[in-house]
Amino acid sequence: MQCRAARALLNISQSLIAKSAHVVTATVSEYERGSGTPVYNNLLAIRTALETAGVIFVPENGGGLGVRLHGPRTKRAPAESTFSSDLCRAARGLLGLSQMELGEAANLSRSTVTEFERGARMPNPENLAALRATLETAGAVFMPADRSGGPGVRLRDRSG
Repeated sequence: MQCRAARALLNISQSLIAKSAHVVTATVSEYERGSGTPVYNNLLAIRTALETAGVIFVPENGGGLGVRLHGPRTKRAPAESTFSSDLCRAARGLLGLSQMELGEAANLSRSTVTEFERGARMPNPENLAALRATLETAGAVFMPADRSGGPGVRLRDRSG
């Protein structure tokens, strides 16, 4: 889950991370689908490639696991932003939701989700609020940029 969310937050492909980690794309793809766990060296290489690209992996330390950016901003997520297309993709990745599932749960079309995540169109404020609320209801917690890193998303702690 964190691998897919990290890629989504960075908006980079499986093949780019695989190339950077010196593994085959199928290794990343199978890992993200949950159909296999790479050998330790490959897993470490994938994590290192994502961290080098700008992600911090958030451990389950009093909250759910998650991902955030090293720096305070991306081109679409200014430091003060708590919801962006990148964060939407990352939250979907952590939650294991497809664009279709998110759209249906938010009572929006899949194209609204797709166009927002691609940066092709900004939804109206009501639809944007519906997307965020749906992700939060499903268990996503959006983290603003602070001293420990840039904006990010984690899963809500379900233990208590």
